[in-house]
Amino acid sequence: MPCQDAWIVDDSATARRLIDAHVAGAGFASVLFENGAEAARAIVDATPPPGLVILDMQMDGLDGCATARAIRRAGYAGAVVLQTAATGPALARRALHSGIDQILEKDSGFASLRRWLNDAAAAETAPSTPHEPDGSLTTGDGPSTTGAG
Repeated sequence: MPCQDAWIVDDSATARRLIDAHVAGAGFASVLFENGAEAARAIVDATPPPGLVILDMQMDGLDGCATARAIRRAGYAGAVVLQTAATGPALARRALHSGIDQILEKDSGFASLRRWLNDAAAAETAPSTPHEPDGSLTTGDGPSTTGAG
């Protein structure tokens, strides 16, 4: 995978450092943000834009879905990954409508993120449209979750 920026948006400094180590191993150069508002402001002037944005779901101010909506409105067309401790159909629908491409479980050791990054590196590009033709959204290693209400 070519070296491109991966933006890591998480309010936990520890999580940012751990995620940074994983994305560096996949060939990305990291840019770290403490919150969604910082990332949403920065995307406007990003040249070139990042190849990947990794968002934490629960942050003060803009949560992961609100941040995704803001960066999509600003014209960002790259891959957006949401990390969360809790998944389910309601979150999958909200994420789909927010412009998130992939939901990953925020698990021990960030195993889901490592697998996703390894798959992206193997494909030599970050997957940008994992939405299924029926409108469903892929959510980690499990089956797709329908995006319909």
